[in-house]
Amino acid sequence: MSSCLYYALGGGLGHAWRSLAIARQVAFSTGAGGRSVPLAAPPCMPPVATGQAPTQCVLINTPFAQSATRLAAGIEGLTLRMLAPSGTTHAALDSVRCALHQFQPDVLIVDTFPRGLGGELFRLLRSWDCTCKVLVGRQLPDEYLQQFDLRRFVQRHYDYVIVPGESSPFSDHPRLLNVPPILVRSSDELLEPDEARRRLRLSPSEDCILFVGSGTADECLELWHVARELAERSELPLPLRFAWPSDLDPPGTDTMLVDAVPLLECYRAVRAIVGNAGYHLAHETRSAQVPAVLVARQRLYDRQLTRATVAESPTASVVERQLQRILATPCSGSIAADPRTRPQWTSGAVAAGEFIGRMLCKTREAR
Repeated sequence: MSSCLYYALGGGLGHAWRSLAIARQVAFSTGAGGRSVPLAAPPCMPPVATGQAPTQCVLINTPFAQSATRLAAGIEGLTLRMLAPSGTTHAALDSVRCALHQFQPDVLIVDTFPRGLGGELFRLLRSWDCTCKVLVGRQLPDEYLQQFDLRRFVQRHYDYVIVPGESSPFSDHPRLLNVPPILVRSSDELLEPDEARRRLRLSPSEDCILFVGSGTADECLELWHVARELAERSELPLPLRFAWPSDLDPPGTDTMLVDAVPLLECYRAVRAIVGNAGYHLAHETRSAQVPAVLVARQRLYDRQLTRATVAESPTASVVERQLQRILATPCSGSIAADPRTRPQWTSGAVAAGEFIGRMLCKTREAR
């Protein structure tokens, strides 16, 4: 049986989200069924075969492990292996080495960090020759790229690079696959509006303003206080809902709190979104054309300011002004509007999953 190992370490949820989205599509494309889209693959890649889904393992160290577990539910042949979020580089090296030995993967998919988060992949990649190595190559700071000569490292040690809808410093790789943003769902997988409203605890025909808690616990709590202040004093015409991470203790029993994973499925009942300007929320709202107030948070590697509408810690007055401007604009093109005008998109995970499926078929046939 063929197998994939995903390196999704990075501390946040985004690395796990992308890897799980790809793993889901790999299971679809190589298993008993699933979606299929045209894909321009290199001529050496055979068509995707249907049959038994491959064994897949995703290594994560996110503090939002419960959310990742819920997203992983139902993916055939998938194992989640969780490392401590505060673990050492040595512990990560041992975990990756153990997983490589146990799973003997045909394909290794690494998200964002070519050498590993702490450099633990450096020696492993140089010595592990029997695995096809794929990098999901996102933007990284120039100083980080230069310090470790990452462009040359990727050229030498990765067979393929997948660019997930943003600019990448590795776009000159000879085996490159450009895909749309890798989201956990495509537009045709979203819930119908009535079901989305039920999950968000809304009345029939009612849409909402959705606050999304993500990032650190302090950032979630800061955004929660903004939402509470607006709920108490603002004259916003729509109800407010707050998606609180299930891994964190809720700030109370407020009726605003909702729990829906994946949240993207509920966007047909959402008129506007407020949250951090991370990869997933920014690309989800852009793809669904749901207006958003996006806050730039300080990150070591992710440049959230390039996606943000708020460049500082959010205050209720700043968020309220942006929401008032959003609500004063007709929403004819949003996902919550008339079905005939709803935006359509296909997650980049579909193309990435089918591409990896072709590689698995090739390795299986070569045995």
